[in-house]
Amino acid sequence: FDSHLGYYQAMCDYYKKTVGLKSVGLPLNGFDFWFNGQPWRDAAGNYSLDQYMTRFKRVVEDYALGHRSIQMQSKSPLFVYFAHQTVHIPIQYRGIENACAHIVSSARRDYCNMIVEFDQALAETVEIMKAHGLWNNTLML
Repeated sequence: FDSHLGYYQAMCDYYKKTVGLKSVGLPLNGFDFWFNGQPWRDAAGNYSLDQYMTRFKRVVEDYALGHRSIQMQSKSPLFVYFAHQTVHIPIQYRGIENACAHIVSSARRDYCNMIVEFDQALAETVEIMKAHGLWNNTLML
C-alpha cells in the first residue's frame, strides 16, 4: 500500500486510540493508531470515523488531480482498501444525533446509531467519488 491510517490490534478505542485487552485477560494495553508506519498521537481525542473519512477524501483528491483523464485512470487505477472500524468493538457512538432514540436498550441504541453513522459514511464515500468523476468506474465491495 502507498499509505496506511489505522490500528494494528483489536478493540481500539475510537477516541483515545488505545487498545486495552486487560479486560479480556491479556496483559496488553497501549496506544495503537498509525499513519504510514508512525504512531499518530495527535489523533487521540478525535472520533476515528472522521479521521478515516478525511484521509479517504484526501487520497481521492490527490489521485483525481494526478489522473484527470480516463486514459490516465485506466493506466494507473486507484485502489483503496477502506475497512471501517465503525460497528466494531468497542461500541462507541459519537453522540452527535440520535436516530435510534426509539430503542430502549442503550447498548442496542448505541450500536444502531453507529450503523447509521456507517451508512452516512458510505453515502459520503460515494459522493466523494462522484465529485471527482470516479464513481462510474468504481467497484465498491
